Amino acid sequence: MTAWDSIAAHETGLQSLVQLLGSRRIKTNQEEILIPFRHGILHGRELAFDNKIVAAKCWSTLFAVRDWAGCIADGKKNPIIKEQDSWSKLLKRHKESIRISHLLEQWEPRTVQELKYLPSSNSLNLPENSPEKAIADFVESWRKKRFKEMAEALHDLESISLGKKAGQVKQDFGEIDILSYEIRAIEDKAASASHVHLHLEFSIEDKSNVKEMWICAIYQDDENNPLIYSMGSGKWKIVQNGFNDVIYSI
Repeated sequence: MTAWDSIAAHETGLQSLVQLLGSRRIKTNQEEILIPFRHGILHGRELAFDNKIVAAKCWSTLFAVRDWAGCIADGKKNPIIKEQDSWSKLLKRHKESIRISHLLEQWEPRTVQELKYLPSSNSLNLPENSPEKAIADFVESWRKKRFKEMAEALHDLESISLGKKAGQVKQDFGEIDILSYEIRAIEDKAASASHVHLHLEFSIEDKSNVKEMWICAIYQDDENNPLIYSMGSGKWKIVQNGFNDVIYSI
């Protein structure tokens, strides 16, 4: 149970955990336990295991096993030998690092004067490659039930196919009908992150509702690495949990 680039799957971590959870439990115990002993619970030796700490440790163990299994599935049983970078590559990387440092020093959040086009309820009135337009386009796709476009717009670290991701989006957003929306304010939090104030009117099973929410958008490259907005080579991705109040109002 070893994967070379996974802390959770290191032999001193996950294997030690396996030994602990698999400890022999011979006698029946009625006192509360704080470790999910597999044999004791499965065979009825541990009678007081139903508490939040045991449940949390079970979930934590599942996450660790998933980390290990994912690494093995990706062929990371053994480390990949990387070629040493040439001097030209190192110099290019150094120059890029300097450029990024300069861009970070120059970055400032937009002022109210620069956002005179707000409030807006039309994505066509918003600047291209801006966080507010990305969120407005997302809501427009939502209104038209274009789940693939919505899936492409969401920030997601999971390595799953676009089709499967679109299915998840349909499950989360599909039963909600958008009536109207308005982008009301923007807070640029960092060079690669902005919060957008969204006023949303929607209906679920013919019942109308209104929500005010702040949606986070992150500027990143195709590998989910954050980029500085002024670099202009990335895309704004939307963090879905900003819509939780709407999704879980079903």
